Amino acid sequence: MNKSDSCVERVCGALGAGGMFGSFVGAAVAQFKMPSVLERAAQVGTAAAQAQIPVVSRYVGGNAALFAGVGAAYAGGKCIAEGLVGDDHPVCAGIGGMMSGAVLGVYMQSPWVMLGATSGLFLVGFAADVNGAKIMQDPERMKEKYFGLRK
Repeated sequence: MNKSDSCVERVCGALGAGGMFGSFVGAAVAQFKMPSVLERAAQVGTAAAQAQIPVVSRYVGGNAALFAGVGAAYAGGKCIAEGLVGDDHPVCAGIGGMMSGAVLGVYMQSPWVMLGATSGLFLVGFAADVNGAKIMQDPERMKEKYFGLRK
């Protein structure tokens, strides 16, 4: 897949991919919360149990919005950093990671989460940009790197 030069295309692609993945995660979370509520139906009554059943659309929509926001922040931060630097550099991916970590901190409403997520996702973005493309572009090199010591 070719990388687009347009920031708008990158951000829109990240929004769509994040939204789809977030919808899947939200549906899985809602599915796993449902049985625990239904098990307590005999104790609290059917009407009270039905009132506690999670609203599936809230889980699906909330997670879709969160993942879409994180993806758009990463793509937008990386694209802005590439525009400022004028080159595709691993630090730009780190700055995109910082932006996505900031979105997670705002979502959790915690400066400590924001600090940890920005620093952690900066390192992950930087490391993935340094090593990821080199490994995946040459399958023979990847096999040699991972399985070469087993001979």
